[in-house]
Amino acid sequence: MTRNATARPYIARFEDHGMGLTEGAEPEDLTLAVEERFGISFDNDDLSVIKTPGELAELILSKVELVPTNVCLSQRAFHLIRRAAMRSFGSPRKTISPDSKLESFIPRKLRYATWRRFSTNLSASKWPGLKRSRLVMAVLIVLTGLVFSWCYRSLPLTGLFRFSLATALTVGFGFLAELLTRPLKRNFPLSCETVGDLAQWIVSENPQLISHDQKGWARERVSAALRPLIVEWSDVHDFNDTSLFYPTRMIT
Repeated sequence: MTRNATARPYIARFEDHGMGLTEGAEPEDLTLAVEERFGISFDNDDLSVIKTPGELAELILSKVELVPTNVCLSQRAFHLIRRAAMRSFGSPRKTISPDSKLESFIPRKLRYATWRRFSTNLSASKWPGLKRSRLVMAVLIVLTGLVFSWCYRSLPLTGLFRFSLATALTVGFGFLAELLTRPLKRNFPLSCETVGDLAQWIVSENPQLISHDQKGWARERVSAALRPLIVEWSDVHDFNDTSLFYPTRMIT
């Protein structure tokens, strides 16, 4: 099977074709993100035999300082989120489960501000950011192009000076548009759509809320920190530790 260097990476569930992570599309995007997140380094010999997220997690575990724990960190995080949701949104206890969609109890109206208050209620130091819709992003891109075009045509300059000033004004418009449209960030990222996903985020990014020992990496925390990196790299949410990295596209 030939390598498709331009394809997006995917996670797939099907028989093993004997291909390691380094044979996939743009593997460096994932490996660099993992190295930065965990403060480790890989070589090709490490990665050439990695075919599943579970194997990648085991490789990370061999390179970080491990902290043994006899408690379920994700369960602690879930109970923390459920209590906060009951206080913040009046959600009935029985309606909040790990599979519950965040959008089912966090109102869309004023969601950007509500989401930030929710993080404050949880005392979280790091929090997943919301995203603008594709329509809003498309409108911003079109407006940015129109602003550049208008500035370039209207400025009483020529050559490089006109282009440079038009670019600077367009960048300024972009910063202003980003600021003004923050309240339109209402979509949850693919890696954090459910209560269970948010619990994994807390395990990964806010261990101080559920554990007294924060100096090393518990096995569960490694898995929780790795998952969103794979989701962002592959644009695939529905995978598990035994799913296979594959270089072209998801095969069902």
